[in-house]
Amino acid sequence: MKGSRARATVFLGGGRITSALVAGLRLSGYGQPIIVHDRHAQKLRKLKRQYGVVIEHDLRRAVDQAHLLIIAVRPDGIGQLLDTIKYIKRPITAISLAAGVPLAKLRARLGPPVRWARAMPSPVCRGGRGLTAITFEPAVSPGVRRDVKQLFERVGQVIEIPERKFDAFTVTYSSSHGYHALAALAGAAQRAGLDRQTAMTAALWPTVFWCGVRARWHLMSCCGRLRLRVELQPR
Repeated sequence: MKGSRARATVFLGGGRITSALVAGLRLSGYGQPIIVHDRHAQKLRKLKRQYGVVIEHDLRRAVDQAHLLIIAVRPDGIGQLLDTIKYIKRPITAISLAAGVPLAKLRARLGPPVRWARAMPSPVCRGGRGLTAITFEPAVSPGVRRDVKQLFERVGQVIEIPERKFDAFTVTYSSSHGYHALAALAGAAQRAGLDRQTAMTAALWPTVFWCGVRARWHLMSCCGRLRLRVELQPR
């Protein structure tokens, strides 16, 4: 395909992780076109309004414009999506963000000339300080690996690990662990008699201290989420 979109980064799925990645890419000054396909027009309109992405309602047209094809749908929906695509006739790099779906299953649904990788980015890539684990099919060339790594390095640190260790990493590094732990600690402090604000400050302060000033903005952002979580919990 000729034109400015011939090297587009295309997201299939316009949910939260796509929003976080696009935000981080825009923050980094990423210059390649970004196209997003999703079944829900409301999600597409929001992404276009916030980040100036190109929206594409037609799945086939979206795929045909991709240099990097990022599959950002839930694990239980990826099989149906790939079956709908059916085929891709040119070399293309596809990156699945679906947890727990191995490369062998992806390749069985959509094989060569598609080159497969898996990536697991952290939601904090929105602010450019994410952590992304990546794994590739053995036959993927060094040049393709470099392209994929450079994309995710724009939104934070990247580590490449063997696929046999990928799911263990995914379970371990999830940023939600920190949210849940702080929420549980603050909740226990409230039950012991502290008010919500004091409980949250007490629970959060040791983390702020040990992580240092550089991490404080992110932790205070977490604090806002945790405060909302505590407010919504039944008494």
